[in-house]
Amino acid sequence: MKILIDTNVMVAAALTQHPHHAVSAAAVGRLRGSGSEAVICAHALAEAYSALTATPFSPRVLPVEAEQILQRQRASGLTVLPMGADQYMRAVQLCARGGWPGGAVYDALHLCAAEMAGCDRIWTFNLPHFLRLAPEWAGRITPPLA
Repeated sequence: MKILIDTNVMVAAALTQHPHHAVSAAAVGRLRGSGSEAVICAHALAEAYSALTATPFSPRVLPVEAEQILQRQRASGLTVLPMGADQYMRAVQLCARGGWPGGAVYDALHLCAAEMAGCDRIWTFNLPHFLRLAPEWAGRITPPLA
């Protein structure tokens, strides 16, 4: 099984002070030991860095700590999917045709990456955002399984 991990799950799995840490860390840990593949789109690295360093966690995550967290996640077997101009335009088109403004394009990038990689499932805590963009993924877009 191939599962795309949304940025919010990556961040939750990395930080013990995050409210979804326990379920995210357990699910990602089990995924790594199951023979399944965990993937993210390359954009998620920047998105996770932004969330890690801007969200008011206590204690705060310093920029160098955010880099170390992302390096550890990447080294743990997470596959980073490169995204080219065609995938970015596909995400823009998906949003434009659906009439979705603003930050929906970032969720669309994750969806495009999941489609490109042939993922079976997407793990996210933003179910409504993803499902409005891709209702055909209903049942395959879920929070991480505890």
